[in-house]
Amino acid sequence: MNEVHVIQQGYSLTDSNGKYRATGSKSDQVVILPTVGHTSEDISVVVHNTQYGTVVIAGDLFECENDEDSWKDVSQFPDKQAQNRDSVLQVADWIVPGHGAMFKVKK
Repeated sequence: MNEVHVIQQGYSLTDSNGKYRATGSKSDQVVILPTVGHTSEDISVVVHNTQYGTVVIAGDLFECENDEDSWKDVSQFPDKQAQNRDSVLQVADWIVPGHGAMFKVKK
């Protein structure tokens, strides 16, 4: 079984794009992205090649599927969060938000 443990203070390996590779990952299937917005320490975990396609575990980058603009009220860095939300929407087929059920990205 392959396991990935995400430890927030464990950001030690980055590539030139600022992405973090999951320790022990044998491929680029799991990528940890810094997704500043809700707080300055937020991350999202991108998992490629799942039965759902690309799944992003986004935490509070997305509060829930229909958070519209409500996320802005609890964001420390709303402009940066908006950029990161757009970036995640570009790559994700499904998103696991901070609250509520996983949802399919409408493309």
